[in-house]
Amino acid sequence: MKTPAFTKLASISAITLCLAACQQNETISQVSQANFQPKASLPAEYVTDGVLVKNIQDKRHYRYVTLENGLQVMLVSDPNVKTAAASLSVGVGSNQNPENFLGLAHYLEHMVIQSSKKYPEENEFGKYVATNAGGHNAFTADRNTTYLFQINAEALEGALDRLASAIAEPIFEENFSERERNAVQAEWDRNLNNPGFDVFIAGKQLMNPQHPFTKFNVGNLATLKDQPNKSLNQALWDFYNQYYSANIMTLAIVSNQSLDWLEDKANSYFSPIKNRNIERPQTSELAYTQTGKAVNIQIPQDTDFLQVLFPINDQNYPRYTHAGKFIMRQLNRHDDTALLGSLRKAGLTHDAGCSYAEQAFETQGRLQCHFNLTDKGAADKNQVVSALFSYIDIIKQQALTADYIAEYEHILAKQRQRFSDTAPQHFATKLSQTMLEHEAKYVLMPNQFYLGFDKKQAEQILAQVTPENMLINNIGKNVTADQQIPYAKHKYSIETLPEFKAVTELAVNLQLPAAQLPQQSEQLVQQTQQKNYQKPTAVHSEKGLEVYLATSQYFADEDKAITTASIESPLTRASAKNLLMNAMLTELLQKQTRTTAENAKLMDSLHIAVSGNPNGYSQILLDGPLAVQQTYLTQLFTEFNQLQISQTTFDDIKARYLKGYKDMEKRPPAQQTFAKWRLTYQLYADLFTPTETITALESLTLADMQKFHKQMLQGQLNVLSLSNMPKSQLVKLAQAARQTMGEPNGEKPNNNNNFKPTLGKQVSVTESVSANDVVLLLGFIAPDKSEQTLANLTVLNQYMHPAFFNSLRTQQQLGYGVNSQALKIHDYPTQMFFVQSNNTDLASLYNKIIDFTQAFEPELAKLPEQTISQTISAIIQQIEQKPTDIRKEYQAFVGDWYQHHWQFDSRDNLVAALKQVTRQSLMATYQSLILQGQHEQFAVQYRGENFKDTQFAELKTLTTEQAESMQTAAR
Repeated sequence: MKTPAFTKLASISAITLCLAACQQNETISQVSQANFQPKASLPAEYVTDGVLVKNIQDKRHYRYVTLENGLQVMLVSDPNVKTAAASLSVGVGSNQNPENFLGLAHYLEHMVIQSSKKYPEENEFGKYVATNAGGHNAFTADRNTTYLFQINAEALEGALDRLASAIAEPIFEENFSERERNAVQAEWDRNLNNPGFDVFIAGKQLMNPQHPFTKFNVGNLATLKDQPNKSLNQALWDFYNQYYSANIMTLAIVSNQSLDWLEDKANSYFSPIKNRNIERPQTSELAYTQTGKAVNIQIPQDTDFLQVLFPINDQNYPRYTHAGKFIMRQLNRHDDTALLGSLRKAGLTHDAGCSYAEQAFETQGRLQCHFNLTDKGAADKNQVVSALFSYIDIIKQQALTADYIAEYEHILAKQRQRFSDTAPQHFATKLSQTMLEHEAKYVLMPNQFYLGFDKKQAEQILAQVTPENMLINNIGKNVTADQQIPYAKHKYSIETLPEFKAVTELAVNLQLPAAQLPQQSEQLVQQTQQKNYQKPTAVHSEKGLEVYLATSQYFADEDKAITTASIESPLTRASAKNLLMNAMLTELLQKQTRTTAENAKLMDSLHIAVSGNPNGYSQILLDGPLAVQQTYLTQLFTEFNQLQISQTTFDDIKARYLKGYKDMEKRPPAQQTFAKWRLTYQLYADLFTPTETITALESLTLADMQKFHKQMLQGQLNVLSLSNMPKSQLVKLAQAARQTMGEPNGEKPNNNNNFKPTLGKQVSVTESVSANDVVLLLGFIAPDKSEQTLANLTVLNQYMHPAFFNSLRTQQQLGYGVNSQALKIHDYPTQMFFVQSNNTDLASLYNKIIDFTQAFEPELAKLPEQTISQTISAIIQQIEQKPTDIRKEYQAFVGDWYQHHWQFDSRDNLVAALKQVTRQSLMATYQSLILQGQHEQFAVQYRGENFKDTQFAELKTLTTEQAESMQTAAR
């Protein structure tokens, strides 16, 4: 179960959805009418479908209904989906936590889903969903609580019945109470190792304490307990009876059944939820009542972040004039003369960004800018803040003009044209949450609905971005902090800001970049298709260049393509220094090409991503119109060829990488565990130890980087495209990119790994860490590369995961993080188990997992053949699900692409193997791999401070006699 996101320190834009255009004359305030010209009609990209407005490209069928109990329902029928999903949102969240039961809304979310009067068996809902190749979750936000699931469409009715029963008639069995309290405690414990949680909680200390958002939202054992005048269970029932009312609930269902069928099921199962006729809770309190303050937030990582935020009172203006988003377009430009680009060019920031959250706290909005500071920037924060205010003044004076408004409206038009379906679970969740905040008519139009630009509103927002209205978060290892952050691990302090005095001479030369207006692009695509390549096929090969083409099987009539160009060389993975330099070069290229990428996305609907791929190579991905791909790809490779690295830039990135690697031991223990596992088995690009990497970094010079850059230009260029373009066009595109790199050396990398598991081998990796918890990652690697073994494990895990979770997490309460997974290690099928615990030592955890594997075998033997067949069918349907957009279609091949599996047949092979799975094959695989020791066993063990006096687990492989004895006892 999830609680609100606070995992990123970077600012995250809050995207506001759309409200009714028919109400615009009522919502436009008198103060802004003189500056506001509302749009007369819907954009051409939209049509009306019943009461809904949708994109003209959207082929799904919709129906909005309100049940007799007041519950709002959005039904989505899509014959192309093979999996169904549903999401129910309740308009109440952690803001409504009682003062004497903090975290109650979150705890209630845990308890609701456990059982119901109709389905009293513990975790019946979860078991049903998992058996039908699905998954479920729930999360509590400040103003809503959401329950969601995805499942094989044929099993949708049973899942709807179970979800509705849990909401309408929960049991709140007191026997489950202690377990779920411990689960909430474990979730809170896990957050204590996340610096984002420190920032999230400490940032609240600048807010009005009367605003409900400042309450502790997660809960723990200290806040969720019986009080002298009320038991926890009674508080739970009181909260449920007060707030869980159908008239403040929304439900979205996405499936391939007809709308009539979906409406019938929604009525049948969700109408029994009581309507208590309540008003959705709201607050009239201001979130911020004081400014001119700074909070210093201490985190263990050796980094420096500066957050500058401004409360914005703009509630009297129409929400859909995009004034805030228009300002964000100007603030987030990455051109060298714009704020973000100039700060980075001057060596003051590594990265930065701004966000605007309209009505972020019901009564107020918030504009915030986040700066990841270099050492130079950290030593002179006033330079950064002065640059921000100087740039705001430039926006006020220059940006509120016809050219920039026309540019923004062009960007909106391009966004409307970039329609793509959304996967069922994500779509259902988005719909149910959106329906809580907006009129149903416009919930299908996130981001794009536009009443017309309101200059007065933009001016009023900008007028509040002043030194007098400023609040600051200083985040880092060395900030001055002397008070304990409530419910968090580290410290903070608050200080009054001195009167702001701008620096007399800025280190940056700020100018507002010219508005980007649309231009005609060269047409690349021919009208005829030469050949249908159903999977990636080599269509061209020359020295230094390999080209693969797959024809889109679902979007062939659209002017879209995904093209990936990967620069590969044997040098990249040959040493820790080379792997580092490749990562650093990739990051420098990504930063240098941000303006190009930004303009491509906004002006030409082309998404560009410069990144490293899982094997450590550099790649450039283009996703969007065919017509502009050659132009942009050539430009990007030209910029790579001409990449200039100054001594200052090199020193900056080297220092930051050094800090990052030295801080690796301060990352959350689960992250460290998986990183150690990858390193142990040399997976992906995890080839060198942190010590080896730090040693390489310390000796790295600018001359090394410059030399390596030239060597990479001589590397192999591999190009993969999923599109409807003829191969001649793709070859032309690829050759243009290759030519910009210069003459290749013809050397190709070899990614083959000589790993082969050894029967009976035991690999145990142990580490002691500064975090509190312990983490155990335990795996059993099969001795052969059989696709059939992987298929058997894939099906087995559909039953094993919910049983493992229910046993170790729900019943025994050994930890919040409990998971099992079937996967491959260098093509060898593997069954893996993961547990993170705050209350059980590693030796005991290991024994508990082994005990589970023995006890599960009798349960596996009882599975009906029909259940197994249904599960296999559901897994295959998910694999063969029609992709929602061309990127999803591309993902079916990209794994093979990264691994140089040039047959591109992994998915087909798995489906074929799944069709051969039987009860007998499941039992045979489980017995040989898990019970009889036909495996290589590994365990990565991380021991936190709270367990420093306990022992690590000693691995063991059971003999056949031992296994049979334990199975007999389990029966």
